[in-house]
Amino acid sequence: MTTLVLAPDHKNQSIEPISRLVNAALKLGEEVHVLTLGAIDQALPQAISKLAGITQLHILPAPPSDVLGFDDIAGALLPLMGEYQALITAHTGAGKHIALILAAQLSIAPVTGISAIIDRQVFERPIYAGSLIEQICSQDDKLIATIRTANFEPVEEQRACPIGELTAPPSNKQIEILEHIETNEERPDLSQAAIVIAGGRGVGSKEDFCKLEGFADQLGAALGASRIAVDMGWVPHHLQIGQTGVQIAPDLYIALGISGAVQHLAGIKNAGKIIAINKDVEAPIFKVANYGMIGDLHALLPQLQKALADEQS
Repeated sequence: MTTLVLAPDHKNQSIEPISRLVNAALKLGEEVHVLTLGAIDQALPQAISKLAGITQLHILPAPPSDVLGFDDIAGALLPLMGEYQALITAHTGAGKHIALILAAQLSIAPVTGISAIIDRQVFERPIYAGSLIEQICSQDDKLIATIRTANFEPVEEQRACPIGELTAPPSNKQIEILEHIETNEERPDLSQAAIVIAGGRGVGSKEDFCKLEGFADQLGAALGASRIAVDMGWVPHHLQIGQTGVQIAPDLYIALGISGAVQHLAGIKNAGKIIAINKDVEAPIFKVANYGMIGDLHALLPQLQKALADEQS
């Protein structure tokens, strides 16, 4: 069985999410190919080609506009699917869109949000905000699936595999991209960071949320948020952690003013160590935290920052 891995967006030129996808693909079959999209740094394909288990790397260059729409990507994938028994990609907004379009074109049912692979046809995924695990069996001839990458470990390196370039088919866009905006954040990517600092309702305001940025920068951490902080307009949606946001797997997660709704806990269940700061002693976050501090985060945070600065000096 040969599996094609559709690499996710290459933010910060990191190959870790691709590495985790390759690990998932190896559980489906013996041979794994990877397809990368768009204009990427020339050093990145070489790094991807060295991921253990890959036997072929395909590159689909971006058009002159430097943007590939979901229809373009699905159109490029469709003729390739005669060579593959399975295609997997990350369980992101883009990944889900592409998987749905391609599955519809192939007249099969996609399997989305996979957290574990039992065998080539049986998979697990969380449901009801992560409170239950559903086991699902795919009986289609081909598999189109999205993977929760945080649930899989990265693979090791090997000798580089062959690299080839594909030609994109003529565009058949049904959606016109009016503007493409790149975010140039200096902090680590939320889905890949080793340390994550996140704030919730207890932070209090958009202005107070800026205080968390300084703390995150001190630790070299990514910045995240609960859904309520996003809904109130304090931070953009791409920083949301949880069932409908980003699933993270950092070594250390620090939750500031986050009560710990079940939807949020579904996004942090793969975190290594969890530290929670909240003035509500009954906050659910304390049930999953390794360490907890009960008190006003606005009083405790400056003390933590000072202690950290003294330690670093």
